[in-house]
Amino acid sequence: MDALTPSLAARRRGFTLVELIVILAIVAILAVYVSARFFSFGQYQARSYFDTVVAATRYAQKVALASGCPVKVSFSGSNYSLAQQTPPCTPSPCSVSGAYSPVTQAAAGVSASGVAPNGVTLSSGQFCFDGNGLVSDPSLGTTVFTVAGGGFSRSFTLNVPSGYVAAP
Repeated sequence: MDALTPSLAARRRGFTLVELIVILAIVAILAVYVSARFFSFGQYQARSYFDTVVAATRYAQKVALASGCPVKVSFSGSNYSLAQQTPPCTPSPCSVSGAYSPVTQAAAGVSASGVAPNGVTLSSGQFCFDGNGLVSDPSLGTTVFTVAGGGFSRSFTLNVPSGYVAAP
């Protein structure tokens, strides 16, 4: 029996060729899957743009409330922009027509507007928050805006007349 013990110990020191091939195959499959997830930024860009558009819409309402002047929000297929009625303004009712100037973000000092990343779209629409933060166009009803691209699609709702922006 003592003669068999060293040969069993010698057999248990390494991996068999089959075990090495199986492990390499598993690592290769995981590498392909993980690399595809890391290099596909479409979903992440679309989600980031969605969050930005929702935040900009809420910011427009806050600017209207703080200033007492209407703020117009415009969405097109590839961008969004915020514009405020130039003084002297009429707090209510607001209209998407008239003299408006771009809203600037106070902290950054840049225009409150943005362009969608490549392959990302935003449903079109235009509305106005009056000086009380309300959407004064009752014909809009409850309006849904959608950001889509890169396998991502998410919508947010603008409740009229309250101006509440509901996003999941």
